[in-house]
Amino acid sequence: MWGLQHDANPGQELVAETEAFLDGSMETLLERQGRLVPDWAYVNRLAHSDLEGVRRLASAKAVGRGSRVSWISAMSAVADFLKNAAGDKPDILRSVQTRCLVPYELELIARGYGAQAKSPDGVRTELIRLLRDHLRN
Repeated sequence: MWGLQHDANPGQELVAETEAFLDGSMETLLERQGRLVPDWAYVNRLAHSDLEGVRRLASAKAVGRGSRVSWISAMSAVADFLKNAAGDKPDILRSVQTRCLVPYELELIARGYGAQAKSPDGVRTELIRLLRDHLRN
């Protein structure tokens, strides 16, 4: 697990984290718990959202300053690209998620929890390149 809260039931915590991971809300869960939000958790939303979730993220306007704002802005740009590419076709979204976004998310996780060597802009650039390459083929 990513770090149990002291008063949480370990089983309930695992279920909550698993659900958040699979539905693309890991960033929100970690933020709500006041925990470090690693780079992969921002990619998680794109990797697991449905079309409506991608549209919401594409229209997200991050205000303020700091790392979280930079990540939301970067992922909003990727979501906008993905929204335009997928249109109203969930099969295109699922293909991109399965072949590009989930593997990228897992690559970030494999680097280690808390390792944030990649910048939001760097991740945005890499993801858009991956998505373009995938959609061309």
